[in-house]
Amino acid sequence: MRRSALLTSLITLAMAVALIAHYPFPAAGTHAGAESAGPFALSNFSWLGAGSAIDIRFSVALDGLSVWLFGLSALLTFTAVLVSWDAIEERAAGFYALLLLLETACWECSSLATLFCSTSSSSSR
Repeated sequence: MRRSALLTSLITLAMAVALIAHYPFPAAGTHAGAESAGPFALSNFSWLGAGSAIDIRFSVALDGLSVWLFGLSALLTFTAVLVSWDAIEERAAGFYALLLLLETACWECSSLATLFCSTSSSSSR
């Protein structure tokens, strides 16, 4: 389980670095406010009621701050796996499973755009 956790956190870190590298940061000397910066890496899925009058959607996206939080959580998870390599001797599988679950929760908290949004309320904005 240790190797699986290390491999998973390493792949996640590599993907986070690639995501940060492709983020469209504003040019040097310019100021882009929160209004002008749109969401990056947007995923929008119909969750409940697709095709009916009520269309509840699940939406995640990254913006200027959350892209750094996403990368930081990937870096901290990779570091935590390395630091705990020899320290965790009992129930290592449970520890690493919960550590990866915690990383997933950190991603969701930093990238959650709108948990519930109706098509009627999103069109009025």
